[in-house]
Amino acid sequence: IEGMNVFALALSRDGKLFAATSPDGKVYRVSNNAVDVFYDPKAKYIWSLAFHPNGDLLVATGDKGELHRVASNGTGKVWMKLDEDHIRSLAITPSGDVYAGTEPNGLLVK
Repeated sequence: IEGMNVFALALSRDGKLFAATSPDGKVYRVSNNAVDVFYDPKAKYIWSLAFHPNGDLLVATGDKGELHRVASNGTGKVWMKLDEDHIRSLAITPSGDVYAGTEPNGLLVK
C-alpha cells in the first residue's frame, strides 16, 4: 500500500479489509492477497472509515472536513461538508445514525 501512514481500517460484511492512507489519502481494498485502490476522495488526510448498515463505506477526511459516502462498487461523493478542518472519528449505530468527531473545535455532530 502506497502512502506514508495507514490511519484507518474497516472490515466489510463480506470480510474484505479496507485501509486508508495519508497524506494524499486513498482507500485500498485488500482481499485474496491483492491490493487495489477502491476510492480516491482527493483529500489530504483520511482519518476514519466505517461501514453504514446499508453497506456503504463512510470516509472521514481532513483538511476540508468532508465525509464521503462510497457504494460497494467504489463510486462515491461528498455526503457531508462541515465547517471544521478535519473529521477525525466516526461511529455508526445499528439503525444507521452517524456521529462524527471534528477538529479543531472538538465537535460531535450527528
